[in-house]
Amino acid sequence: EYTDRDITMWLNTSFEQTPVDDLLDAAKQGTALLDPGLEPYIQLLANNPDLIRFVAFDTDTAATGFVTNVIIVREKMLFDLSALELAQATVNVMPDSIQVRQEPAEYELEGFDSVAHAQWLIETLVGDVVSLVYIIEDGDYMYSITFSTIPDRVDFDQAQAELALSTLVIDRTAEEEAED
Repeated sequence: EYTDRDITMWLNTSFEQTPVDDLLDAAKQGTALLDPGLEPYIQLLANNPDLIRFVAFDTDTAATGFVTNVIIVREKMLFDLSALELAQATVNVMPDSIQVRQEPAEYELEGFDSVAHAQWLIETLVGDVVSLVYIIEDGDYMYSITFSTIPDRVDFDQAQAELALSTLVIDRTAEEEAED
């Protein structure tokens, strides 16, 4: 079981969690982390300290050249959109370098009214990366849960992602306290 900020989720024991506050501290200090792949997240976090809610990496995948990871982002919604509408809007503005592998569709997840799932392929310097994206509407917030992996592991990692999602708990009291 892994917990950070308002998120609790069970992941395979090969995952290691990176506390978001540690990333924020590194961003504030301008500290270069050992993993240069984290740099975009650190900059994003430095500019938006409440945006990233959870980060974990699967250490068993390090030898593949790309470390499977899960990142959860929370954003307060200013417009009344369903998770599916947000997923479709995201696809509509994606650059050509990102290919949609699975169009956004509704996804059933116990405890949440509006959930969407999509899958896209991103070409990177280390090779192709597949993002398994789940968007959850929860009150005034949208949570984007992204499991990134390599194409050869998609089926296995999608099964693992869906198992992990079934254990997802969002602590709504933490959200309310943060707003006060």
